Amino acid sequence: MTAATKVRTPRAQFYAHALAIEREAARRYWELSHQLLLYRKNAVAGVLLELARRECSQLDALEYETAGMALPAIAPSVHRWHGTEDQDGGAPFMARCLSNPAHALEVAIENERRARAFYERMAATLPDPEARRVAAKHASDEKEHIAFIERALQQNIATGQARSDTRAAAMPA
Repeated sequence: MTAATKVRTPRAQFYAHALAIEREAARRYWELSHQLLLYRKNAVAGVLLELARRECSQLDALEYETAGMALPAIAPSVHRWHGTEDQDGGAPFMARCLSNPAHALEVAIENERRARAFYERMAATLPDPEARRVAAKHASDEKEHIAFIERALQQNIATGQARSDTRAAAMPA
């Protein structure tokens, strides 16, 4: 079997796409968190940094699993995050995140759902049992990421309200 033949297997295709998804997520979380830190949006930046750590962990596991495996090249644009494009006539993505930090979490949750759907589809359709197991594990991880983001949104972490209320209560009048 030639290297070109190996690259076209469903297993190789799955791993190539999974690596592209995790690289994009890790990069986006890292970049967003650092931009928000620069503007002292610390609560949301902390959530995003934790998500970057989790994505890097998934990426490390995938890279270990695929070490030495011939994989097809996947263009970065194939798994580019939705919702981060600057809209015609609208504020650029980062400006929207700075004025409403919850926007970054809403975009993140949309992209986590897309990743979960990909992994669930792969877990149900891949012919290779080990690749199906890996896909199911990643689908579960994405589900945890979604729940983590939803909790942050429910706690109003994006507004910093909980922190500022605590600070105001601790400050003498």
